Amino acid sequence: MSDSSKVQIPIIAVKPGQAISMEGCEDCHLGLIASLAGDPGGMTGETIDLNSRCFNMTIDTIFGERGEQLIDCNESHVVVREIVSIGEPRQLMMRGNPSGPRLTTRRSFSTRSLDVRSTTIIRDAVSSRLIHDIPKLPDALPKFAVKTTIEVNCEGGGKKLFSKEVTVDLSEK
Repeated sequence: MSDSSKVQIPIIAVKPGQAISMEGCEDCHLGLIASLAGDPGGMTGETIDLNSRCFNMTIDTIFGERGEQLIDCNESHVVVREIVSIGEPRQLMMRGNPSGPRLTTRRSFSTRSLDVRSTTIIRDAVSSRLIHDIPKLPDALPKFAVKTTIEVNCEGGGKKLFSKEVTVDLSEK
């Protein structure tokens, strides 16, 4: 995503081997971001890369599975309410060097800030899966709920569940 403002995305599921990349985005709110491995005990790469000049961003929760990096915050300003690592991460977060010339038309600033309010590492995680509960469309229109759950299976048979539900209202106002 490049040169966007006031974007709100409640749930993002990142395919294994891919990452979210943002540049020049301002006043954006991202909800639950999940990057899970394709195989039990597997690893993910980078979950989100704030390449350059992203300002006044908030992210509710970032999930990564034994991630290379869960967030890379270059020349950007972001508040992350919680980072959850499923298994031991290789690196939770990185604050890279300020970026050189970029594709964005947004103004440059030389400072960056990454404010992570809470970090959870589920060290005994064995595997995880992403469950989307989506109603049958178009029958559910114009107002429907989407629920996303991340199920983490732990050593000894225990489970941890993380859920987010979003209501979508497409009725004319």
